[in-house]
Parts: sequence; C-alpha cells; structure tokens
Amino acid sequence: MININIDLNARDAARFMDAAPRLIFNAQRSAIGTTTTFATRLMKQRMEAITGLPGKVFKQYRVKSRVSDKRGIVFLGFNPVKAAYAGKLKQQEAGAMAGQYYFEKGFVAKMHSGHVSIFKRKGKKRFPLVEQMIQLPKAQAITEQVADEAAIEFQRRYVEYLTDFINNLL
Repeated sequence: MININIDLNARDAARFMDAAPRLIFNAQRSAIGTTTTFATRLMKQRMEAITGLPGKVFKQYRVKSRVSDKRGIVFLGFNPVKAAYAGKLKQQEAGAMAGQYYFEKGFVAKMHSGHVSIFKRKGKKRFPLVEQMIQLPKAQAITEQVADEAAIEFQRRYVEYLTDFINNLL
C-alpha cells in the first residue's frame, strides 16, 4: 500500500489534479523500465554464478527483455545450452571438456556446416551422433526469486519516481 501526504492550496490542487494522470503514467513507465533492466541484469548474474557458463551465453541467447508503456517482460530460456557455448573445447582421452563441464565418451568434432561442438555416439555404430547439452535445472527457481525481488524493486521505484514527479510539479 502506498501513502503519499500532500499539502496544497487551491491553485496548486487544480494544477496537480490536471497533471495527476500524466504524472502517474510517467512514474509507472519509468519504474517499469528500470525494474526490467534490474531484473534482466540480476537474472544474468545469477545464472552465470550458478551454471558457470560465460556471460555471453545469457546475453545473446537466454535472457531477453522488452518494455512497453504498461508492462515489462523479462524472458529466460530454460532449454539446455549446447556444449559449444560453455567455453573452450578440449579433447581428452576418455571424453571432452567444454569450459568446466566434462562429457564422458564425448568427442570434439566439426560438422560440414562448420559448427564445432562436443558429440557422443548414440549407439555402437558410427552414426547417429548426438550433440551434448548442458541442462539448466535451477533456472525456474532463479526466475521465481528474481520475479519476487523485481516486484519489490518496482514498488520502491514507483514511489520514488512518483514523489520526484510530484515534487517537481509543485
């Protein structure tokens, strides 16, 4: 609940009442924009810390945000990440490494398209190959935590912007 106390004379009250819808809209729009940026940054940082994947994975492919006048959307993709995006690929005797992730019986290969990644044979035969992926099991929990923190941040920012706009009007 938001409580704002305002002491106005008649002229200020009339000017305030004319400007109130615009002030509320501008405060809401500003709070949505800054909260969306806050949630996007926080989600990227938390996913990087928990998964150990480089930040560019989340910056380019996983975390997206969009802002309109009445809402901000932050999207986190839950699908597994290809091993090629996890870091430097290294072939070892019994498997392959991608950054800090180890794939037993995996091997580094370059496809005809030029895509380099870690693959594993599906059966005993030479083909088919399966590209190795890194699961994001804690992504749902991180999304819920960030959503809760973003709701609190929005309320704080909204009150801050609204009081700033009202103070500038008066």
